[in-house]
Amino acid sequence: MRVLICLAVLVLTVNGRPATAQADGAVTCALAFSAQQQGLLESAIDSYTLCLEGGELTPEQAAVGYFRRASVWRTLENTDKAIEDFNLAIANQANFAMAFNSRAEILAERGELDQAIADFQQAVTLDPTLLVAWQSLGYQQWRAGNLEEAMQANDMALLLDPNNPQRYLTAVLPRLDSGQDLEGALAIADAGLNVASAMGPLHDVRGHILAQLNRTDDSFAAFRLAMEFSGSQLVGTYETSLAYQGYYEGVPDGEVDDAFLAALKACIAEACDLWAQ
Repeated sequence: MRVLICLAVLVLTVNGRPATAQADGAVTCALAFSAQQQGLLESAIDSYTLCLEGGELTPEQAAVGYFRRASVWRTLENTDKAIEDFNLAIANQANFAMAFNSRAEILAERGELDQAIADFQQAVTLDPTLLVAWQSLGYQQWRAGNLEEAMQANDMALLLDPNNPQRYLTAVLPRLDSGQDLEGALAIADAGLNVASAMGPLHDVRGHILAQLNRTDDSFAAFRLAMEFSGSQLVGTYETSLAYQGYYEGVPDGEVDDAFLAALKACIAEACDLWAQ
C-alpha cells in the first residue's frame, strides 16, 4: 500500500514537475490523510512529507498538512517530531487553535505545565468555543495549584457542555479544594444531579461540601446516596479512609454496618476528608 500511494503521487507529475501545482499538492495531502485514516501510518508520513516538501501549498494547506502529520507522529509516540510539526503548523497559520491545543497536550504529558497552560490559553483565546481546550486548561490549572483559574476554565467548559454531568463535577472540585464559594459549589452539584440524579461521584462531592458547611445530617444523607449509586467499591474506599484516619477499627470489606456508619458520622462531624488514604 505504501508503494501504491507513492506511485499515485508520481502519476500527478509531468516530466518531474507538478502539472497543476497547488491542486497536486492538495491531492497528495489528501492521499496522505486517506492512508492515515486507514491506519497506514508510515505511508501517511511519506505522503505528507511529499506534499509538504513540494512547496506548492498555500499557508493554510501547509498548516493542515503539518498538523495532520504531527498527529501521525503522535500516534507513533514520536512526540519530538510531533512538536516540530505542530510548531510548523502554527508558523503557517498563527490562529490555528487546534494546533496550540494539541501541542499543549504533549507538553502537559511531559510535565511542562507552564508552557502547556500558555498554549491552552492561546487555544481558547483563538477559539472560545473549543471545549476540549477549556477542559484541559481547567485540569492543568488545578494540577498546577491555580485553583481560581481552574474554576474559571471549568466553568467555561460547563457553559459549553451543560448536558454532560462530568462538567458539573469538575466545576465543583476546585471550589471544594480551595474552600471558596462552597454555596456556589453546592448549587453546581445540585444542578448536575438534575442532569444525572444517579451519579454517585456527584453525591459524594456534595456530601463533602455539606460537611464543610456543617450540615451534618444532609452530608450523611448525601454520602448514603453516593454509596447506594456507586456500590461496594465506594463503601470500601470510605472504610479505608476512615481506618487510615482512626475513625474505623474494622477491616474494609465493602459492607455497610453499624460500626461503619458510626465512624462515618464521626468523620462528618469533624468535616474530615473521605478521600484521604
